[in-house]
Amino acid sequence: MIRITDYSIGSIAERIYNRVENVPTYLSGTPLNDIVDEARIYAEEFTCLNIDPNCIPQKFVPALTCLGQAALQNNMGLEGTDKKKIKLEDFEVSTGGDSNLLKTAEFWQKQGEDKLKAIGKCIRFSRVIGGC
Repeated sequence: MIRITDYSIGSIAERIYNRVENVPTYLSGTPLNDIVDEARIYAEEFTCLNIDPNCIPQKFVPALTCLGQAALQNNMGLEGTDKKKIKLEDFEVSTGGDSNLLKTAEFWQKQGEDKLKAIGKCIRFSRVIGGC
């Protein structure tokens, strides 16, 4: 049963798409869903908790949004989507400076990891009966 407060990979991807300007078409839609799903897998490994991609509890949404946004901006920065250099045939304009996308991606990655740390980790212990 999906509660109204639960999210899906697609709804988190939509939140990210609405927050980031100039998302190129090759990263929107299914590729962005894949980016968010990779963030979900990272969060599962980080917290040792299972996260259903179709029924994501509210407590994971801020972390997945930050991690997904960081990954999206990293992809955009690596592909040159930050528009620091524009070239049309022989004409080229460079605004210079460092990539703002990559700097903000680092910020959002740290925010996402901090939010996962706030959720905590599930630690499981097992007892072995018998000896070597």
